Amino acid sequence: MARFRTGRVDSITLTRDGIQHLTVDGEPAYALTSVIGQVQVGDAVVMNTTAVELGLGTGGFHVVHWNLSRSRVDLGGSGHIMKGRYLSEQMNIEAWEESKTAKLHRKGDPLPSLAGLTVIVCLLHSHVGLLAAAIRSASRSASTAFVMTDWASLPLPLSNLVHSFSQLGLIDLTAATSRPCRFRRASTPLLAGELTSPSWVLAQVTSEQEQRLASAPSTPSGS
Repeated sequence: MARFRTGRVDSITLTRDGIQHLTVDGEPAYALTSVIGQVQVGDAVVMNTTAVELGLGTGGFHVVHWNLSRSRVDLGGSGHIMKGRYLSEQMNIEAWEESKTAKLHRKGDPLPSLAGLTVIVCLLHSHVGLLAAAIRSASRSASTAFVMTDWASLPLPLSNLVHSFSQLGLIDLTAATSRPCRFRRASTPLLAGELTSPSWVLAQVTSEQEQRLASAPSTPSGS
């Protein structure tokens, strides 16, 4: 069962796209700003403390669930696809099919394709940085995209690895296939339209997904 408690923000130790790292009553926490908005020092907040109290994941951070110092938050957004459905944090995002680019393609232009791109499946998140560095070392002209699948669970803004390697220019494009906390709108046409050749796509999956991929019928290269 989930565990929640209230606290007050002592300090903000890091702010970057989509996330704030905080101390709340002297304990580390983070807030996903694409879900609950920005928080300020002195704000009273509700935190989910379950994983930390059980000695599990989240890197030792509590997760800020809501900011009690505001009565409402409206983060906007024009999409009609709901993510985090049925949870209190459910939110709307714009799917690629709703974008201006998709509407242009409906007029008859062919959709971009990922055919011919090299795809590397990463079982561990730590593999992403090593592979991105190896790709750039082998080919300075290659562009690399990282796709976080929904089953991989980690919201992209929470990944220090992806942020650091993106800042270093080793990862050119990031996308999440379903999570609401994303850097970019996720879709196959978007990736295909923004990558140049030669290109690589790193995709993180779970062990269950890896087993499904291993048992799937083989297809010709580039299909």
